[in-house]
Amino acid sequence: MKKIGHAVLPFVLCLFLLSSWALAEIEKKNEITIVIPEKVIERLISDTLPVEITVVKKLSGTIWVQSIDKVSLGKNKIFFSAHLFGKDVKYTDKIGNISTSIAFGNIDLFFDFDTMIRYDKEKQILYLKPKITSRVDKDVVLSRLMETLTDDREYPIEIQRLKSFVTRIGKIQIMLKIDISDVYILNHQLIIEIKSKAVKTDKQQ
Repeated sequence: MKKIGHAVLPFVLCLFLLSSWALAEIEKKNEITIVIPEKVIERLISDTLPVEITVVKKLSGTIWVQSIDKVSLGKNKIFFSAHLFGKDVKYTDKIGNISTSIAFGNIDLFFDFDTMIRYDKEKQILYLKPKITSRVDKDVVLSRLMETLTDDREYPIEIQRLKSFVTRIGKIQIMLKIDISDVYILNHQLIIEIKSKAVKTDKQQ
């Protein structure tokens, strides 16, 4: 089973750079804008599932996202329905100096999510802030616990800098530096803006 990591966006970016589904245009400010339609996002997510969740605090055991559907993009928001499944799930916390735990065993839950995205341009970190908006299940206690753990929390995804590459124009060697300058959602599309800068190196032939 796959695990959610911190190199998700670079993977998505590289995939769509090679895909005919992505629309790219070069702007006057040396920026490339990649536009990824809503339906492509849903297809990409579906192809990566099931995926294990490894960042839920205070919960032990194995929890994974079995399926995601009804994906919709709003202004810097992602709406979707998710089927979560888990084995040997246990919640552990402290009340004062006393450690308490609740064993849930196997779980099978359905949630609707409203997730905000925010991109920190300076740190090149994408923040995801999921919020459960509704649930369809019988385990009310566990559902409300999951809501508490996800509410008002931002999950950072550090975006690795795209590798620079070197080319040659005549006898001059040029290094092209590439950075992701912005990530946002607009008009049901994920927008990724890439800024490039050419730097002449000292190596000549």
